[in-house]
Amino acid sequence: MHGPNLATLIQPASRRDFYAGVCQSGCQSNSSLGWFVPYRRVRGYFNAYEAVINLHVQDLHSTFVAILPFVIDTGTDVTIIPRRLLDPGAFPRSKSLGRYEVKGLAGGTVVGLRFRAAVSVALLRRGSDLLGFGKLTPIVVRDEDWEGDFGMLGLDALRKVVMVSDGDCVSLWPKPRGPCSAA
Repeated sequence: MHGPNLATLIQPASRRDFYAGVCQSGCQSNSSLGWFVPYRRVRGYFNAYEAVINLHVQDLHSTFVAILPFVIDTGTDVTIIPRRLLDPGAFPRSKSLGRYEVKGLAGGTVVGLRFRAAVSVALLRRGSDLLGFGKLTPIVVRDEDWEGDFGMLGLDALRKVVMVSDGDCVSLWPKPRGPCSAA
């Protein structure tokens, strides 16, 4: 797995239930932990792969906090959460920041409501540092407008971290505190 340079495995990823693995950077100026998600084959498609990760999601206008599965998607500009993944009281319509259209998904447009949320990588075991994406304004979409059982982690979140992808996985790292050169 790769990060700012090669990384050392600390904890393997759980392919079955979408928890990210943990790795350590060899970079002296940024020796922080990183999280990696192995690619998995998409059912029903030949030669198609996705990286699915569990994320800790907190609605900032209700008591809703949950771990939800997301596909890491660099083709989506905003994070999208299907309503079916949420409790009935989560992201109440009265607290919406307004309507938002996402164009280009599967050749169409998806319309949802924008909300404030805090999002971070969910941990398989306690005691590790969190990789947070900070406060986001994800789009919550109606079930009839969304086919999948996963949310989409979009560029609004991915711009807040360093993402490195290789042939096996996607790695997510905190932004570096200084320059890093391979030793």
